[in-house]
Amino acid sequence: MDLVTDQNLKIQRYTWDIIDTNTYLVLEENKALVIDPVDSADLFEAINAVDQIDVILTHSHFDHICGLNKLRSIKHDVRVIATSECSVNIGSIYRNMSSAAEAFLTFYYQNKGIEADISSMVARIGTFTCEPADMTFDENMEFAWCNHSFELIRCFGHSNDSLIALLDGKYLFSGDTLLNIPTTTRFIGGSTAKFWDKDYPMLKGMSSSVEIVFPGHGEAGSISDMLSVNVMPERYRGKDSKN
Repeated sequence: MDLVTDQNLKIQRYTWDIIDTNTYLVLEENKALVIDPVDSADLFEAINAVDQIDVILTHSHFDHICGLNKLRSIKHDVRVIATSECSVNIGSIYRNMSSAAEAFLTFYYQNKGIEADISSMVARIGTFTCEPADMTFDENMEFAWCNHSFELIRCFGHSNDSLIALLDGKYLFSGDTLLNIPTTTRFIGGSTAKFWDKDYPMLKGMSSSVEIVFPGHGEAGSISDMLSVNVMPERYRGKDSKN
């Protein structure tokens, strides 16, 4: 189903069946841009007919890159774009957290109160690494795609290898930096201080121009609504009043 149809531009969502991680497929003409490829047969079927594919990785965690190796095997000329740190981290089972999949899935399903066959899920995921990205950057990056503009902006709160991707200044793909639940900053490389010092003011400043946020998990929404679920610690409130 198309989430957005904007003249010739389409945005579709595919969700991993193990965790509710979202992949977004941006289509125009016979070109595709995939954001966070999950292991989804429907996604792979959708890209079969596409001639040119670019991939953006919002960060290196295994649930956001679990379909990358297969996608690259299906389409050999895929161009992958990520932060420099993400490009390194996807090559480590520890930094991409696939080595901790069992603990992560156990917590995930217990938190939802759902019984699940964790062992079979872990066997399916395995521990894996990915080859480095083809294009990397350290802070911000802009590039043209079809007749559209993408701005990639480095983020730090959820993980220090994260980015958000802004399409035409109005569609924001936020990865796990901004969700419908509070942003998790306790994973490897995450930082509560950097979320409130760097990510939060930047996102708040974009709230009037961005029309839709497409998060790494859950449904699309607005920046304001997603920021509102994060309770700012007292020590950061004085800083926020200056932004």
